[in-house]
Amino acid sequence: MPLEKKFTAYQLLRELDAVTSSIMNQIAYGRIGSLSWKETQALHREIFEKWMSFAATLDSPDLHNLGIEASRDTDSDEVRPA
Repeated sequence: MPLEKKFTAYQLLRELDAVTSSIMNQIAYGRIGSLSWKETQALHREIFEKWMSFAATLDSPDLHNLGIEASRDTDSDEVRPA
């Protein structure tokens, strides 16, 4: 992956992590439903959508060359080694 894409991924995930932490804090302190909660929720959705749009542009790894089975466990999203 080019350095520029790595940096963009890092920035977007860092933003997503920060807003997720803010939501967790608001839950812990019982601020669910407040105006701040609604604003943070909207911000989280916006940042998440930015991340998902960017992630969709990334090349998928060749799972067979990594020795990873492409099928997934039906009870989880875990990728299992071959």
